[in-house]
Amino acid sequence: MGEKSKRQWTKVLVFAAIYLLVQVISVVFFTIEHIPSSELSWHLQNPWQTLNAILFELVRSPLLMLSLLTMILESFVLGLVTDWVLSALRRRILLWRRKQNILES
Repeated sequence: MGEKSKRQWTKVLVFAAIYLLVQVISVVFFTIEHIPSSELSWHLQNPWQTLNAILFELVRSPLLMLSLLTMILESFVLGLVTDWVLSALRRRILLWRRKQNILES
């Protein structure tokens, strides 16, 4: 793999990580809205035990694991599309600038 290819995959993974982070934050806020306040305060006071419980439920429930894998796949596809659109825009802008420079000369 060339240096350019590695850089492009790195950008795709960064975009995918950003999209995944946004999705995870959305799920957390949706969950917080539906948790009673007494349970919510316990979860906020014991974050490591909460994380262990979430991981235990993920391993135990194939449906939750499928949801997580779907979120990861969606994020990766969105990262690919974002990188593709940005590179197409970059090429189009460069061509437009060259054309403007030729016309001005």
